[in-house]
Amino acid sequence: LYRNLPLPPGTGEAGPSIRLLRLRGVNHDNNELKVFPLKECPEFRALSYCWGDLNDTLHMHCNGQCLNITRNLHLALEHFESEYAGQLFWIDAICIDQEVKLELADQVSIMRDIYSQAKEVLVWLGPSTLCKNIQLGFSACKQYAARMRYYIHFLAETGEADHNLIADASIDLAIRSRPFTGPESDALLEVLRQPYWSRVWIIQELCVSKVAQVHMGEQSMPWDDFVLVLLMMERCMSFVVRNLETNLRALMDLRRLYASEDPASRPHLASLLPQFRWSQATNPLDKVYGLLGLAPSDERNLVDIEYTLSPSECYTKVMFALLEHSRDLSLLLNCNAPSFAPKKLNLPSWVPDWSYDASNLPPPRFGLSESNVYHRFDVTRKGIYEGYQASANSECPTPTLQNSPDGAILTLHGMITDQISEVAPTMELHHQLLLIVDHTGLYVPSAPFYWSEFVSKYWTGLLWRGLMKPITILLFPMNCYRKGAALNVLLTWARLAQSPAISEGEDAERFKILFDTLMKGPQSYKFIQDRVKGAYSKNVTQQLTEEFQILQFELGWNFLLKFMTLVGIEYLFPSLYFSVLGLSYEHFRGTFHLTGLIIGLEMMIAAQFSEYITIPLSVSVPLLLYGLYTSALPIFAPVQPKRLDLLFSAVLDYRLAKTESGRLALVPHNAEMEDSIALLQGGKCPFVVRQQESKWSFVGDSYVHGMMNGEEWRDEDSKEMEFV
Repeated sequence: LYRNLPLPPGTGEAGPSIRLLRLRGVNHDNNELKVFPLKECPEFRALSYCWGDLNDTLHMHCNGQCLNITRNLHLALEHFESEYAGQLFWIDAICIDQEVKLELADQVSIMRDIYSQAKEVLVWLGPSTLCKNIQLGFSACKQYAARMRYYIHFLAETGEADHNLIADASIDLAIRSRPFTGPESDALLEVLRQPYWSRVWIIQELCVSKVAQVHMGEQSMPWDDFVLVLLMMERCMSFVVRNLETNLRALMDLRRLYASEDPASRPHLASLLPQFRWSQATNPLDKVYGLLGLAPSDERNLVDIEYTLSPSECYTKVMFALLEHSRDLSLLLNCNAPSFAPKKLNLPSWVPDWSYDASNLPPPRFGLSESNVYHRFDVTRKGIYEGYQASANSECPTPTLQNSPDGAILTLHGMITDQISEVAPTMELHHQLLLIVDHTGLYVPSAPFYWSEFVSKYWTGLLWRGLMKPITILLFPMNCYRKGAALNVLLTWARLAQSPAISEGEDAERFKILFDTLMKGPQSYKFIQDRVKGAYSKNVTQQLTEEFQILQFELGWNFLLKFMTLVGIEYLFPSLYFSVLGLSYEHFRGTFHLTGLIIGLEMMIAAQFSEYITIPLSVSVPLLLYGLYTSALPIFAPVQPKRLDLLFSAVLDYRLAKTESGRLALVPHNAEMEDSIALLQGGKCPFVVRQQESKWSFVGDSYVHGMMNGEEWRDEDSKEMEFV
């Protein structure tokens, strides 16, 4: 088929060419594929879809020949053939010879131009059989979008200049005037769970399109209306959207940026790669090439698209090209992979591994999962990094690269300032709270509420969720164990902060330093948000310190925990100990009153069976009932959100360390004793590095208290450092 339709070289005046499919019908014999110069193309539509299972294929006829396509593409063409019969389409699986790597590279390099030139991009999510009540869901979304547009127009006419305020108020008014029913909400959640949203290629396809239409079976709606619904979901069901595909939030932001006329506002490739690192691609090279079209033109010219390269060669080449071009060392923030991610590629330590994605996350268990908490911090890490000046105002010299038998060696300039002398345990993924994966039947979107309103709705919500999904009843004891394990790590960190080797003053001051270190400094606070209004304030370090000191005092008087430590349960049955510790955290005096319950039971038993102990029931029974009530209180009554909750996800995959000079440092999970702290010329934060003979390897970024504002930087001590 493709031999008779060669694509001419795109180097002449005519520019690159593409093939277009004239669709007659997926089961017809007269579908026609033709070649057109891209500049002179007739009107055509581009299809954005998920390939699906590559082994599940069906036939279609094109130019008199049989062509194998995936079942999902076959279903899409069956759907569109009646409405768009005889019209031209660009479809990557048909219009590109996927077996010829040179042609594939040439066509991928102009993918941005193809989708931006298309009259319309048709988004195919799949057949309607994948989702119940899809007609109800799409109808509700259209009605809601119309209401929201009305309120945006109405509020804009009042003269309000704050666009964010207008958007939030419009969402609240629209959802109150047109609430979603349970079946409508469930249908919308099913739409957002479709595998289409996990693909890396859809980012470019939707961002550069003129007009896009979302299709699922017979139902459709404009992409702009769908975006309004996504904005509502993020505001009204953020705890649900957080578990869905990570592409959605960034996709909305990016499409708005690319619709603007200011090219300077568009992100660089160095920002796009970590932002969409959890997206999926069949070919690992597409984790880079799929985003390249969104980068500024000068960065697109830095990287040649070559499908003959291995992933290791591609990632190394791209990383050095970006470092050499921008001299921006924030790229090194992405070198350290999550602790659970398998090491599949043989990469230099200074090259990020972009190949792992959401499929590498631990699978849900019993319908419960930690959700992708990594994504939230991948997208904020660069912003926090920009607030530091660890290497003062120094500028990064142009990096150099040399290839050796040991691999690619990167040369930077910097200095060693300290060494790690002690490390504490790591805050790991299993310390994070479990959440329900499937929210079907549990929630409907509602306007954000204040804490008092949340308390009033807690009981009914708890009862309803328990009836609809009994697994939710297990959330509390399972999360008590996880919070207890996380709190145990935090208490270990606190003991390290109180050790004599740490140079700073009294305990209260040391705790402030501890929480400043764990939160990576005051500049990170602006990235901390919560759906419940009024739950947090700006002075986070002071609140963390006060809350932790109160908790530490209460735990000191917790007789049950003391008893468990005394008899060795803490070490013999750590799961039981962590569960009790987590219950104590959920309600500071929870297990203190649980102790009262146990003492009450013991007194009743002793009074019943011992002739030497006489305790009237008027004493033991009230004590028993009081202990029972107050022990159950954390389960059946909500408690004020704790500032300490911020830490357990903010320090994920980090550990606390002490340096030779007596400083506290937050270092990566794979940092070890005797690793060094390096300041790199032009870098804004310290990096943990490990010596390998005369060279160095990157371990990851760090926060070292007392070193973040150039206190230790000396220009005269900066020298060449080679990284393998």
